[in-house]
Amino acid sequence: MNLNQTSHKLRNFLAGWIGITLLAMAAGAVSPQTWRISTFNDFSDGESERVSIQHPGEIRLAPSIQPFAEVKESAIWSLAASPDGGTLYAGTGNSAKIYRIAGTPGTATAEARLFADLDGNTVHALLIGSDGALYAGVSPGGSVYKISDEGAVTLIGASGQDYIWAMVQDATGDLILATGDKGQILRMALDGKTKTLVKTGEKHILSLVKNADGKIYFGTASNGWVAELVNEKDFRVLYDSDLGEVKSLALAPDGTLYAGIIPTVQVDAKRDVPQPTPAPPSPKTDKSSEIVKITPDGLARLLDKTPGAAANAMLVADQGLLVGSGDEGKLFRVGYRDETGPGFGSAGQRNSRPASPPERWCLDDHWKSGQSVHSLSATDKVEPMLRRFWMPKLPACGESSTGSHRFPKEPAWLLKPALEIQKTRERTGANGRQPCRSRAKSPVRLHATCSGV
Repeated sequence: MNLNQTSHKLRNFLAGWIGITLLAMAAGAVSPQTWRISTFNDFSDGESERVSIQHPGEIRLAPSIQPFAEVKESAIWSLAASPDGGTLYAGTGNSAKIYRIAGTPGTATAEARLFADLDGNTVHALLIGSDGALYAGVSPGGSVYKISDEGAVTLIGASGQDYIWAMVQDATGDLILATGDKGQILRMALDGKTKTLVKTGEKHILSLVKNADGKIYFGTASNGWVAELVNEKDFRVLYDSDLGEVKSLALAPDGTLYAGIIPTVQVDAKRDVPQPTPAPPSPKTDKSSEIVKITPDGLARLLDKTPGAAANAMLVADQGLLVGSGDEGKLFRVGYRDETGPGFGSAGQRNSRPASPPERWCLDDHWKSGQSVHSLSATDKVEPMLRRFWMPKLPACGESSTGSHRFPKEPAWLLKPALEIQKTRERTGANGRQPCRSRAKSPVRLHATCSGV
């Protein structure tokens, strides 16, 4: 083989090797990938700590969240606050115990003490009566008890129903009971005499409220009715939902009624009582819960749907309508925004302006345990732990507050999947008496495009 032939073969070999190498490099090259999230629903599936998710794709620092008192029971099913705001009562399962929680204004903690130990399993209904006594409905068994301020327990009577889900007191002092599983509303006098007011044909009456004029509204489980008690024999359906259970009702000061409606979960009602273990989460559903607004003139309007979350409890506050969810214990706020911030605004605006989409206030890691929000309560003096969820506790002057959000369904190639925001409050002026002002990267409006190779 001569030199020319050898050189020719070497050139062919090198050319082939280079070609194969280039093809391999081309095949191995990765184009930049784009991953975009920008809406409330995009962010809602992520994991947040001390931040709230707002529309449209906006994240703010959330109010501070911390335990107020600890009750060593499987679940707190009901709450009632004393008229003076100095005491909170908590009804629990699985041993029908009621705890009394007393705190000092301005303090961050309070002590929970056993107040009453009743016969039964779960205290679903608590009420502070006009006489100042505490009334409790125990399920199953449907018994009603009166507990004095000193803790003396008196059995008022048995309702004859399996469940007492809620109760109010009318102008005569009688108790109006929402019962199951025959879907009846009962009147029970304080001497124990009981009268059936209406038989709805539903399985349960899950929720019950009374407005300032004494008018009574209730929500059912089977057809998902929101109804008004017309008299002691008749009722009128105000809203007929496609979902099955009106889990919660709340009244605004102007008489507007709000209803939280969830899909029906097929369970054996008599077994639907938590066992002596940590409280299970509410069942997740593929359907969305509904939040419905009904004005005093009877006009009903769907405000919002919360995907996969159970609207277990509602509370009307100046900042808006608060909705406690069974979905990992999340809290939603529904209202509208104007120059003064979220809330209901003036009385003249309440029925004329549309509600904004919901804002989700996510809880910190301590609360991400699958627990459900079963009840909401608020007082002027005592701050129960659920009230802490919505009171805007900004950091003190000179202090900072931080929060983070981990993006939902983040790609493996995303190098920095978490957003961190910080707010610092500082004083203006030298005399130390000027109001605090905030400087922050919050609120953060996110239309994020994350790329990687």
